[in-house]
Amino acid sequence: MNKRKFTGFLMICILLAWLMMPVRGENNGSTPALFQPQSQPDGITYAYSQSCRTLDPATARDDASALVISNIFEGLVKFSKGSRKIEPCLAESWEISEDGLEWTFYLRRGVKFHDGTSFDAKAVKFSVERQLNDSTEMIYVRFVYGPLKEIQVIDDYTVKFILKYPYTPFLNNLAMPFAAPVVSPASVKKYGIDSKLHPSGTGPYKLSSWEKDVIKLSRNNTYWGEQPKSPAITFITIPSEEERINLLKKGEIHIASHVSPQKAQILKLSGFKSFRVTGLDVSYLGLYVNKPPFSYHAARKAVDTALDRVLLVQKTLNGQGVPAASYLPPSMISKNYMCTTPDKSKAKELLASVPFQDKNITIITYKGTRPYNSAGGDTLAYGVAEQLRAIGIKVNVKSYDWNQYKKALARQEGDAFLYGWISDNGDPDNFLYPSFAGAHIDTGLNISHFQNQELDTLLLDAQRSQKPAVREELYLKSLDILENEVPWVVLNHSLRITITSPSLSGYTPYPTGWDRLNNTWLE
Repeated sequence: MNKRKFTGFLMICILLAWLMMPVRGENNGSTPALFQPQSQPDGITYAYSQSCRTLDPATARDDASALVISNIFEGLVKFSKGSRKIEPCLAESWEISEDGLEWTFYLRRGVKFHDGTSFDAKAVKFSVERQLNDSTEMIYVRFVYGPLKEIQVIDDYTVKFILKYPYTPFLNNLAMPFAAPVVSPASVKKYGIDSKLHPSGTGPYKLSSWEKDVIKLSRNNTYWGEQPKSPAITFITIPSEEERINLLKKGEIHIASHVSPQKAQILKLSGFKSFRVTGLDVSYLGLYVNKPPFSYHAARKAVDTALDRVLLVQKTLNGQGVPAASYLPPSMISKNYMCTTPDKSKAKELLASVPFQDKNITIITYKGTRPYNSAGGDTLAYGVAEQLRAIGIKVNVKSYDWNQYKKALARQEGDAFLYGWISDNGDPDNFLYPSFAGAHIDTGLNISHFQNQELDTLLLDAQRSQKPAVREELYLKSLDILENEVPWVVLNHSLRITITSPSLSGYTPYPTGWDRLNNTWLE
């Protein structure tokens, strides 16, 4: 047996031994004391790494809250199971005017909120306007309803949205768990700011209790659709990956989120089910194109040509990511998604044509991890620096706490910066227009200060077109421009791995992370 095979065999033995280790029988403080899995033997328990902050869709801004909200509330439309496609939900159908400004939704009849009141067009109007009137804590209203001019109740089961300008991704906005779900007007009026603790939606599950980091939902027996297959769901916050896995091995939880690739592989060998989803996000090295050295196209191409994304994910991120081959995640585009092979000789030639005397640059970064970077900003920056050293670029790394970092970006400190983008609505527009439209330089979203008139036109045309094939072609042309001009050097997308019990059926992870569990059950 050669050395490489022996090392691999040894690692498998170690990991198998880890898997067979007896789990702790006592609570060490990482599992909430109120968690009692035996109280709901027929229900599903989902262990998440972060805490839910609110159950009011209007004030939600984190994925943990969105996960629970997605099982309690519904919007006019929703994402299809495990995909970005849009399908009807509380609206049975809709029509869009030729000019793209009027969106008429025909609502489902006979739907009840969890508090027993009826769902209708007035509830839709109320859910929107309560956020427009008071958006202090409701930050997503500016994104979801930014294009909205007016909402009209046509009759009890018809509602019309009138937009300020044509915006086809508006439909995707209405599928989000942030701001878009319809709430019970009676419940909001009763509880006011405490609505976040007393949710009343139309979804397949309703709140039973919420104590500290344990949220229990029960089946909505009056649900308008197919009855949920599990009688109950418990969401429990367990920050420790080790503790989540221990509880899974003991059978006390059935779904464990955010598991590392190495441990997921061994759990799968032992009969657990493993689900891998590429995140709707991107981690990148941004280049300030409005000042040297990266105002020179050859300098940008040199860095892009030199970096080995596959090696970066394997070595720097320890496998917890997907190498990026484009500015969009692979599920958003139809083009061949393959990373280009790094070419250091070509990179050196390109660099030689740039008036770049000392070949020193400063990369600024953030401290700690981000959803698109599990290794942390400093670690990723030094991984990039190591590869650039091979083509003669010396990198100085400067890192900041998150709030200070955003101020440093606004000042355009350094020569390049590490950052990332997370999709809100699953549409390519949400990635490309804020990040690269010339109009967003002044808003601070176009951090690289990239400007290209042809790209601006393509992106605006894609926003207005109602034909999917036309929009696809426009985005492919946009990507060609970006990949040639290189305002960013894309690095990786996140990798979300979820492990479930062998006895769990029907589970499908969503690329957004907002899993709906109404078709999931224990055998």
